[in-house]
Amino acid sequence: METNEIAAAQNQKKENGFMNTNFRAVVKGSGRQTHGCLSIEDTPVGRVAKVNGYMVDPDTIEQGTGFADANGDEVYEGDIIRWTRASGKGNRTAEIRWCPERGKFAPCRVYGENGERVWWFATLRMIPSSRVIGNVRDGVKPREEKKESETVA
Repeated sequence: METNEIAAAQNQKKENGFMNTNFRAVVKGSGRQTHGCLSIEDTPVGRVAKVNGYMVDPDTIEQGTGFADANGDEVYEGDIIRWTRASGKGNRTAEIRWCPERGKFAPCRVYGENGERVWWFATLRMIPSSRVIGNVRDGVKPREEKKESETVA
């Protein structure tokens, strides 16, 4: 099966309501990532976050969107994706964030010191050519563009 077909199949499961919520985070003390179910446990020393049974740094917890990119890799909150514009002229990059106004994950750009957010109308399902190119936690940022040049993909 081609990677685009795998991504399409995974995204179809999401569309039909068959989604397992997946999380990823960095394991405390090791620096490696783990993926799986998130649990929050109360212990004598306070609350502890665990993913896949490992204690994790709570600042690194990212929720899976349930969508896959064109390579078949799951897209997580905080990932930076790149896709070809609908016109075929150039690429767009954006961070995946939870959009409270829409109640779903969506591509987002943040501008300026006040953190103004610009949301694309495109959803992850609408941009199957997207590829994860990095994550904000790793210092990857969407390519800088002027706000005036923003158009809906």
